[in-house]
Amino acid sequence: MGIIGKTYEYLDGSMLKLAESTLRAYNWATGRDKFSLSNVLAFSGLGLCSVNDIFFQDPPTFLRPGLIYPICCYFKMDYTNDFKKIERNCLEKREAIGLDLIKKKEFSQFMSGIFLYGLLPFSLFQVFKEINDERFYESVGSFLLSTGIFSLGLSEQVLRITNLPPRKNLVRRSVEKFQDIYRGIRESVSPKPATSAVNLREDCGVQGSELERMV
Repeated sequence: MGIIGKTYEYLDGSMLKLAESTLRAYNWATGRDKFSLSNVLAFSGLGLCSVNDIFFQDPPTFLRPGLIYPICCYFKMDYTNDFKKIERNCLEKREAIGLDLIKKKEFSQFMSGIFLYGLLPFSLFQVFKEINDERFYESVGSFLLSTGIFSLGLSEQVLRITNLPPRKNLVRRSVEKFQDIYRGIRESVSPKPATSAVNLREDCGVQGSELERMV
């Protein structure tokens, strides 16, 4: 394997580790799985690209944000749902990985490569070029575009990693924890019911009767 192949493997492995770390943080905070994260990253990326097209282009471009990007969002959701069904079928059949799932992951790897190793370097080059030419306003738009492209690439990498099961989100877990703490404090400080005088006299009477029988 040549130096190009080794470099690609290193970059791809690094991106997979980043995707795993991002999923762990997302699952810990929101309780959702990788399919939800993939959609969030994709929609965020398209949103950043839209900001660049509308506010940082001269003249502004409304075709992509108004028509192309919404269509991309629709196909992205459809693709993610299809990916989810295929992976769920593999789990139900107790298959480690099926042929359809392999094809889906290979396609996600191909798309992430286009975004991360194809479009992103050119976009970053544009950022540095505009900064060097002291076109700082345009460089902000190019930076947003680069961030959007990176987010789109990462959204495809997320689909390739092992999923995490859904769970309660951070807010709900925190509320339940505080409720348990409050309940424990309340039980510890609440006074125990005192023995009434009537019960005390009855106990004494029972004990006196037993002593008389023993004598």
